[in-house]
Amino acid sequence: MGSAGRRDRDRHRRRPHLLRATECAGIENFLKDVVADTGKPTNVYSVSAQYTDGTGHAAYSDTFGASVIDEHPYPTSGTCPPYESFGGTEFTSCITDEKLAAEVNTVIGEEGWPHGLGAVYYMVLPPEVGSCFGPEPETEPEPACFDEEFCAYHSFTESPQTVYANISYANADVFGCGVGEYPNGNVVDDTLSALSHEANEAVTDPLLNAWFDSEGLENADECRNTPEGEDFGPPLGGGAGTLFNQEIGTRHYYLQREWSNDTEDCEQRVDPAQPAIADPGEVTISQSASFSSSGTVPGAGGISSYHWDFGDGGTSSAPNPSHTYTSTGTFPVTLTVTDDGGFTFSTEREVTVLSPAQVPEATSTPATGVTDTTATLNGIVNPMGRKTTYRFEYGLTTAYGNSTSPASAGAGSSPVAVSGGVAGLVPSTVYHFRISATNSGGTEEGADQVFTTTASAPSLPTTLSTRSLVAGTAVARGVAFVKAGSARLKLTCQGGGPCKGAVVLIPLTRHIGAGMKRLPIGRTKFSIPAGVSAVVSIKLSSDGKVLLRAAPRAGLKVKLTGAGIAPRTLLLKRP
Repeated sequence: MGSAGRRDRDRHRRRPHLLRATECAGIENFLKDVVADTGKPTNVYSVSAQYTDGTGHAAYSDTFGASVIDEHPYPTSGTCPPYESFGGTEFTSCITDEKLAAEVNTVIGEEGWPHGLGAVYYMVLPPEVGSCFGPEPETEPEPACFDEEFCAYHSFTESPQTVYANISYANADVFGCGVGEYPNGNVVDDTLSALSHEANEAVTDPLLNAWFDSEGLENADECRNTPEGEDFGPPLGGGAGTLFNQEIGTRHYYLQREWSNDTEDCEQRVDPAQPAIADPGEVTISQSASFSSSGTVPGAGGISSYHWDFGDGGTSSAPNPSHTYTSTGTFPVTLTVTDDGGFTFSTEREVTVLSPAQVPEATSTPATGVTDTTATLNGIVNPMGRKTTYRFEYGLTTAYGNSTSPASAGAGSSPVAVSGGVAGLVPSTVYHFRISATNSGGTEEGADQVFTTTASAPSLPTTLSTRSLVAGTAVARGVAFVKAGSARLKLTCQGGGPCKGAVVLIPLTRHIGAGMKRLPIGRTKFSIPAGVSAVVSIKLSSDGKVLLRAAPRAGLKVKLTGAGIAPRTLLLKRP
């Protein structure tokens, strides 16, 4: 009763024993659910799609033909006697395979159904009706019967060519052909696993000469009575007695797994591929854009082909194609990959196609929050619809020489206010700055702006006015704090630079103690670009450390001298 397989048809007849209406409905619902999910990689029927013959894949492409109650009387001669199975079931009627095959062809003829490999017919016998092969004196001296030697089988007749399966009814026989799980609350669940088993084998080996291993086992046989007891695999849900491992159509089922050459294991369904579309970046009208399937994860069936739909009528079968859009706008780009079973998996991402790029607009605005060593630089940027970054260039002249780190101004089409903080400036100094904005269309700089840092706290007088500095002279300001035996001194390169030289610290005479000579207590080299401030570290000698410890809390006065540096009196202080 019912049909499902590759373009399957089926029929069963009963008399005098009857299948209950709920059992008939359960079988037909299952076959229709299999058809409803045709072409999907989500159930056990999809596993067989990987197998091929000279015409291509055994595609999961099922239709339900019809079902009919066969009310012909059981044959009275040339058939098998009643018997009792190993599980204790009494079969009061028995039909041989020869009679079953003849009956299938009779019904096909009466109904006008087709013969050939495009149809598979399932005959479901009612409870208490058994079936046997043989005996054949030369090949089968003893009969081989349902629920003793087999649970179901598929076969064929040559003339006319008919593929059929005998699905004897497994009536809650968990010690024989039953499965013991009833997600539909009906003992027909026992029979459905055998039906699925034979349906998949009838697809992969319809004439008993196609797919089987060296031991003669077909793809479903490989996963029945497995040594580890893993015929069914992990359940998807349900409880004890109602477990299910398949969601087919609108219902749950508990079906045996099928062998997969792709994974060399028994599987419940096809492991899906996971396509991915890499970010194509900025796409511009009339310019070739590159697309990539980088990140795509193949499933168990690998990837046999790619199909791109660019959303504007354009397509490609290349894994990593290029495409040129002829209009602006947002387009859904879809990548579909196909595996070796013919199953397709898709993903989509939107791509915005822009007009030709325009350089951003950039305007420098006055600095704010200016102190002796810090300031906030300001500007306005219009990204002109493209991803835009900005930075501030600053320095003692319009050559600038320093800049803030790049930051995002977004990709809008309206002006946005931006800012950047700078530190390490020299007190009482004039600085120049401007904003610079960049996108794919180019770079735009704002006009030069000027600000002056405030004066720092009073410090010891210098011995040389900064007005008399020659090019490349480093100037020290403020005090030098000593930590871990080293004095940290801020130097600023003024007068055009760069500044290179050496710092020498000499204690003033009045600090020299008994037994000490007026020698340098620290020295170091430096190299500083023009207009830049830098902190140098000067390691103190042992005499210098002694003098510092003996100095008043106000600090130790020393003479700052050396090549390339403006001489001055400096105060060393402990922190």
